[in-house]
Amino acid sequence: MLYKPNPDKPMHQMTIPTIDGKGVTLAGSNNRWQMIVVYRGLHCPICKTYTAKIEALKDKFDELETDVVFISGDTAQKAKSFASEVGLELPVAYSMPVLLVRGTRANNQMAQITKTLQSCIPNQRSVIISNAAHFLITSHAAECAHVLVDFLNRCNIQ
Repeated sequence: MLYKPNPDKPMHQMTIPTIDGKGVTLAGSNNRWQMIVVYRGLHCPICKTYTAKIEALKDKFDELETDVVFISGDTAQKAKSFASEVGLELPVAYSMPVLLVRGTRANNQMAQITKTLQSCIPNQRSVIISNAAHFLITSHAAECAHVLVDFLNRCNIQ
């Protein structure tokens, strides 16, 4: 059975810093839709193209009562450079938290990927689980935990 998250349940709120210093709350309830656009980072030319196109539509999104926020795992300085190069006025968040989980029995490729990501993702936290063979990268650890707990409860797995 494939488990799907329940769209009727609210997303866990988290506040992420923005380059203007105000911060943005993801899943905040302000009676407006929220579109979260994740981009890879300053180094990504494709990201610069699509974020510029979205920025050009900001008035349309406002008419649709939709707040748009761009977010990446970049540092504040890289996010500021990205926004400046692209000409973004919509909120640009940075340091998207990333959780890296690896089991001690994960294969050598997964161990090397984890090690590499630990050195290049500025806002990451790593967890090593004894005797497990899995590997997970997520920017929404709390949501993943809720989904897993809900799944385990539905399957009566403790």
